[in-house]
Amino acid sequence: MAGCHIAQPEGNVYINRNSEIKCMHFRHLSIDHVIERNAYLYSRLSEINKKMGWGWHIGLPRERVEAYFNENRANLKKVI
Repeated sequence: MAGCHIAQPEGNVYINRNSEIKCMHFRHLSIDHVIERNAYLYSRLSEINKKMGWGWHIGLPRERVEAYFNENRANLKKVI
């Protein structure tokens, strides 16, 4: 199955489903954060996903991630 997302939260996990404030994809906090997160996600990628090319973007070299990050910096918006 493409993606094979399975959630197994560990530790002190709290989900507030009634909050009016939502965390909206804070995945691009810094270049280093994205590189570390991609390395972790790539390490979990199954052989079928690699074979089919699913999740290819998390295997991009640091230079490509930095270029993407810097190109999109101009689109940042202050939300709070």
